Parts: sequence; C-alpha cells; structure tokens
Amino acid sequence: MDYFHGKVKVIEVEKDVITSDILKMKDIKKGDRIFFKTKNSQMITKSVFQENYTFLSLDGAQFLVGKKVKVIGIDYLSIEEFNSNAYSVHKILLSNGIVIIEGINLNEVDEGEYEYFAFPLKIKDCDASPVRVVLSK
Repeated sequence: MDYFHGKVKVIEVEKDVITSDILKMKDIKKGDRIFFKTKNSQMITKSVFQENYTFLSLDGAQFLVGKKVKVIGIDYLSIEEFNSNAYSVHKILLSNGIVIIEGINLNEVDEGEYEYFAFPLKIKDCDASPVRVVLSK
C-alpha cells in the first residue's frame, strides 16, 4: 500500500528526454515518489497516439534506481521510448522494486509536492492494473 499513496513530487521537465543530467539538477531524495510533467500533458487528452512523446532514458532510470525512489509516474502512455523493443527502462525500474504509473493527466497540475492516491484493481494473474490517480495539495 505504501507505493500507492503518500507524498509525491511533481517535477516539470521541458526536454524531450528525461536524462540523468536533468535529474541531477532536481531535488530528488532517497525514497521519493516522482511524477514527471512534460510536454506530454498537452498530448494525453488527444485521441490520436503521438509517437514523439517525452520519455525516461536508461541513464535517467539508473539514476533514479541509485536514489532508491519508490514510484515514478509520467504523463503519457509509456515511460519508455517509442518503438523500444528491449524495454530496458521498464526492466531496470521494475527489477529494482520501483512502481511505474503511466498515463497520468498532469495538464492542470503545477510543479510541487502533493499527496496522491492511486489504488490498482486486484486482477488475478496480472502484472499491471489501471488506476485512477488523485492529487491533493
């Protein structure tokens, strides 16, 4: 349950790729939960899939693993680069116990700290679930 509610930092990133260099400039501490607000927030409500969404790089994922973050959320349908066949970012995050929440609509949300709730459905024999994410100041 600790992964699906608590304090979360919404961090705005203006670049097309979330790299370790960008993350080093942010105030990320051990055990943080982080939601990334990017240009994706403008695309998430569109009915046509956008291939040029912002994603987390492998070195960015490794940086977050080193910080032992608990949860990473992003404002589009995948945290992984479009057409990734290796799923390296997913694999490194999940194998290190980091929960990924994808498809969060952060369009009306400012950078800052919030309390969040994101309880998944209990679906037998599944490795993922839809959630409704709710933020509160």
